Amino acid sequence: MSVEKEKEVPLRLQRIQCVDAVRGTALLMILLVHCWFSYSGVVDRSLDVSWPDSVAHFISFHVCKDRGFFIFSFLFGLSFFLQMDHAAYRGIDFRGRFCWRLTLLFLMGMVDRIFFKGDILIHFSLAGLLMVVMWKLKTRWFVLLVCICLCQPVILYQSLVGNTSPGDVEASMLHTVNSCQQYLGWTWREADPSSFLSMAKTNYLSGFVYTFVLYLYNGRFWTMLAMFFMGVIAGRTAFFQRGIKPVGIALAIAAVVLVVLKAWLILSPSLLLDKMVYAAMAACMICGLALIYSLPRVKGHLTYLTSVGRTTLTCYLSQNILLSWLFFPWGLGVGLHASTFERFCIGVGFYVVQMLLATWYLKTHRFGPVEWVWRKLTKMGLEKKETPGGPASAA
Repeated sequence: MSVEKEKEVPLRLQRIQCVDAVRGTALLMILLVHCWFSYSGVVDRSLDVSWPDSVAHFISFHVCKDRGFFIFSFLFGLSFFLQMDHAAYRGIDFRGRFCWRLTLLFLMGMVDRIFFKGDILIHFSLAGLLMVVMWKLKTRWFVLLVCICLCQPVILYQSLVGNTSPGDVEASMLHTVNSCQQYLGWTWREADPSSFLSMAKTNYLSGFVYTFVLYLYNGRFWTMLAMFFMGVIAGRTAFFQRGIKPVGIALAIAAVVLVVLKAWLILSPSLLLDKMVYAAMAACMICGLALIYSLPRVKGHLTYLTSVGRTTLTCYLSQNILLSWLFFPWGLGVGLHASTFERFCIGVGFYVVQMLLATWYLKTHRFGPVEWVWRKLTKMGLEKKETPGGPASAA
């Protein structure tokens, strides 16, 4: 085989320059939302007294809430495809190894959950197993799965049985939570926020069931799956590698869909439409950010942002552990006395520090600390077979 042919790499496997920057942006959005509710799940605006508080609230709630999580979900699906397809290109069936990789991610999520009940790694690891099972499906089946998930099966069922208001759905959800806890023999006890052990115990027991059922009932789980599958479709079609034209077309289509859904939601409020609006907004942000980060004038100024995107797992875990300690009474208790704007500034400041540290660290390392350990454990027992110019790391 000629040298030229050996160097040929399929378009779908070529490195996507803007993805790390989009991932870094999504992590910032998730961080701002977590700071918005002080890592407790409860939004306290009693200390808000000025317009900066209102601006910070608007950005956190109307721009970042759920959108960052769904963008992250899309990129998880895309990274899954890149890893699986890259292994297949080298003649390796990576499905078993990826299940092991997801197991490691689950264990990291369990550690993270000690500090923060809103951990997303556990949900990603469990839902990721579905993608491993469905890996061989044709693309049209993934498109069908996206449509099914966006229709929100649980919310759709709730509306069919007459639970059309948020209060009805919440009552049904709490009934399911209580039933699960009774079956498991767990009793709900409100955690003592001044006790680390009390918080950790609640996060693992009652809070564990609550968040899983909440994801099913509030639509986050189904939208997360839809974004996973959309990421796989984007990988299979080499969506980002084909240039800015298909991304621009997708942005225009997503924007039109968003406007239609938003108008429909205003005229006929419903939980189903509300969740579809969130998904459409996330799609617009993905395409919009990809376009912006692909501009020649912008590409050269993304070093700090892409550094966070390449060390996402390290940054995410450090955010949850350190800021939980900062905000909760079992730590410094800053969340009890900070306004929305002050919490917003804490989030931005923490992210800036992470950008500086990540950029400095990657000058001498290929991966972040946690990413390196995750990679080493994933490939434990495998021979090191790397191809130059492979896809972006799926950190």
